[in-house]
Amino acid sequence: MRQEPPSSVDGLRLRILLRRRRALSRCIRIGPEAMHKPSHRPGSMRLCSCLHRAKERVLGVDVGGAHKAYPFAELSKTGGELRDRVGGREIIVRFDWANDSARAFDAAGHQLSTITGFWFAWFAFHPETEVFQAGRG
Repeated sequence: MRQEPPSSVDGLRLRILLRRRRALSRCIRIGPEAMHKPSHRPGSMRLCSCLHRAKERVLGVDVGGAHKAYPFAELSKTGGELRDRVGGREIIVRFDWANDSARAFDAAGHQLSTITGFWFAWFAFHPETEVFQAGRG
């Protein structure tokens, strides 16, 4: 029986599956105790990509080349507003439960440029991101 050569779509699917397998293998190889790497600040941590659901919504913040993700599931555990540090600068993150949205501001109250998207997309472009976790510290 003659098989058709794989299409470009099949090739893309294969590349995506291989990337996911490598990421999961890295997570398994380093072990659960090594997945949590404390950062310089309480309330934040670096996580392996497999510790969040792929379609978890996050607010992505980039300040001076430092990246931090604020998962909506974690923001919903806060009082709606929190102060944090990213790239050595103080920021304020406001989460709106009613509209399921979040925004970030600098210390002077100016709105920062942010991205709201899915965890898998943020992590793909910012693999060294810090991740906010409510109640840590």
